[in-house]
This record gives sequence, C-alpha cells and structure tokens, in this order.
Amino acid sequence: MLSAFNGEWKGEYAEQKKGKKVKTKISHVSEKVAGGWAVQISETANLPDKGKYMAVKIFSYSNAGDTTYMYVVDNQGATYFYTGIWKGNKHLVLSNASPGENGKILKKEVSYEFKNMREYEYTYTSSVNDSIDSVIEMSMKKQ
Repeated sequence: MLSAFNGEWKGEYAEQKKGKKVKTKISHVSEKVAGGWAVQISETANLPDKGKYMAVKIFSYSNAGDTTYMYVVDNQGATYFYTGIWKGNKHLVLSNASPGENGKILKKEVSYEFKNMREYEYTYTSSVNDSIDSVIEMSMKKQ
C-alpha cells in the first residue's frame, strides 16, 4: 500500500491542542525511492500559529515484511523514527517513544487509514506520559 503514496496530494490539516483547534491546508509530493524499497514524502503547510512547515518522511519496511519504518525530519528541528505494523491492508499504525524533560516519556502515534488508492486519513497523537498533548488530523486526496 505504500506505493499508493506516489504523486501529489492535497488536504485539510486540523490540530487540537489545549482545547484550541487550528485548521489549514497541507500538501505533499511523494515518490518511490531506493529502487522501490522506500517512499519519500515532501510535505508543506502554512500553519497559522507556527508559520511555514516543511517535513520529509521516508517510509520503508523490513525485508521480512513484518515491520514498517518511518523517519521524519522537519524545519522546526524535529527528527523522529517510528516503527509499526499494518493492521489489515489499509491501516498502518506507527509509534515512537523517547525520554523528555524530568524523566517524562514523550509518546507519538501515527495512524494512516487508506480509504482507497486516492484518499487517506491521518491521525497523529502526541502525549507526555499518558496525558494527550495534541492531536492532528488530516484528510488527504491524490491530485
């Protein structure tokens, strides 16, 4: 299903943080790389509270096919490495946990739900220990 990412995508971005919801447009261009063993996504948005957002995501999977990986770098200085599995052939769940300040654990979970080959929904949940900090939802359509 990763090959479904190929091409240009546009959609809606909504972030819920501390009771406030921020909405904007988001887009990404994606392509197969590394001889088809990976997909690279270049994502851009103009976030009302953060300004211009740019990120690169690289997806790949283990040669056994049982684990999917996502490496993310953005223009705000964030770098994350996620691992996860497919739940069926249309739902990918990836997660990351890392130490934060004062012994707190920062957790991030990303969920991709492919409606079909031209549309998917994305949910990103960020939490500190077990308290949700923010939730980002996107609905994307292939152009």
